[in-house]
Amino acid sequence: PVSGGSIHEALKLEGEDSDGKAPYFAKVAPTEKAAMLDAEADGLAAIVAAGAVRTPKVISRGGDDEQGWLILEWLD
Repeated sequence: PVSGGSIHEALKLEGEDSDGKAPYFAKVAPTEKAAMLDAEADGLAAIVAAGAVRTPKVISRGGDDEQGWLILEWLD
Protein backbone atom coordinates (compact mmCIF):
# COMPACT_ATOMS: atom_id res chain seq x y z
CA PRO A 1 0.00 0.00 0.00
CA VAL A 2 0.96 3.63 -0.62
CA SER A 3 -0.61 6.94 0.35
CA GLY A 4 -2.82 8.87 -2.01
CA GLY A 5 -5.82 6.58 -2.27
CA SER A 6 -8.04 8.81 -0.16
CA ILE A 7 -10.99 6.50 0.58
CA HIS A 8 -9.76 3.65 -1.64
CA GLU A 9 -6.89 1.23 -1.21
CA ALA A 10 -3.83 2.54 -3.09
CA LEU A 11 -0.99 0.39 -4.37
CA LYS A 12 2.23 0.74 -6.32
CA LEU A 13 2.41 -1.97 -8.96
CA GLU A 14 5.45 -2.98 -10.97
CA GLY A 15 4.82 -3.92 -14.57
CA GLU A 16 6.39 -3.60 -17.98
CA ASP A 17 5.86 -1.32 -20.92
CA SER A 18 7.66 -0.97 -24.25
CA ASP A 19 10.65 0.62 -22.45
CA GLY A 20 10.98 -2.17 -19.86
CA LYS A 21 9.95 -2.10 -16.21
CA ALA A 22 7.40 0.52 -15.24
CA PRO A 23 5.66 1.49 -11.99
CA TYR A 24 1.91 2.08 -11.87
CA PHE A 25 -0.45 3.61 -9.29
CA ALA A 26 -3.52 1.49 -8.60
CA LYS A 27 -6.70 2.24 -6.71
CA VAL A 28 -8.98 -0.58 -5.63
CA ALA A 29 -12.49 -0.26 -4.20
CA PRO A 30 -15.35 -2.59 -3.29
CA THR A 31 -17.85 -3.06 -6.13
CA GLU A 32 -20.41 -0.78 -4.48
CA LYS A 33 -17.91 2.12 -4.66
CA ALA A 34 -16.39 1.27 -8.06
CA ALA A 35 -18.43 3.98 -9.82
CA MET A 36 -16.30 6.51 -7.96
CA LEU A 37 -13.23 5.17 -9.75
CA ASP A 38 -14.98 5.54 -13.11
CA ALA A 39 -15.85 9.12 -12.22
CA GLU A 40 -12.23 9.78 -11.27
CA ALA A 41 -11.01 8.39 -14.61
CA ASP A 42 -13.50 10.65 -16.43
CA GLY A 43 -12.33 13.64 -14.38
CA LEU A 44 -8.69 12.90 -15.19
CA ALA A 45 -9.58 12.77 -18.90
CA ALA A 46 -11.16 16.22 -18.61
CA ILE A 47 -8.02 17.59 -16.94
CA VAL A 48 -5.86 16.07 -19.68
CA ALA A 49 -8.09 17.69 -22.33
CA ALA A 50 -7.58 21.09 -20.70
CA GLY A 51 -3.82 20.65 -21.04
CA ALA A 52 -3.06 22.87 -18.06
CA VAL A 53 -1.30 20.51 -15.65
CA ARG A 54 0.61 17.24 -15.76
CA THR A 55 -1.95 14.50 -15.20
CA PRO A 56 -1.42 10.75 -14.82
CA LYS A 57 -2.56 8.73 -17.82
CA VAL A 58 -5.29 6.16 -17.21
CA ILE A 59 -3.75 2.80 -18.10
CA SER A 60 -6.74 0.61 -17.27
CA ARG A 61 -10.00 0.58 -15.39
CA GLY A 62 -12.45 -2.18 -14.72
CA GLY A 63 -13.91 -4.46 -12.14
CA ASP A 64 -15.36 -7.82 -11.28
CA ASP A 65 -17.94 -9.13 -8.81
CA GLU A 66 -15.85 -8.11 -5.79
CA GLN A 67 -13.97 -4.91 -6.63
CA GLY A 68 -13.28 -2.16 -9.10
CA TRP A 69 -9.88 -0.82 -10.03
CA LEU A 70 -8.21 2.13 -11.67
CA ILE A 71 -4.60 1.81 -12.89
CA LEU A 72 -2.72 5.05 -13.54
CA GLU A 73 0.68 6.11 -14.74
CA TRP A 74 3.03 6.55 -11.77
CA LEU A 75 4.18 10.15 -11.34
CA ASP A 76 7.25 10.90 -9.21
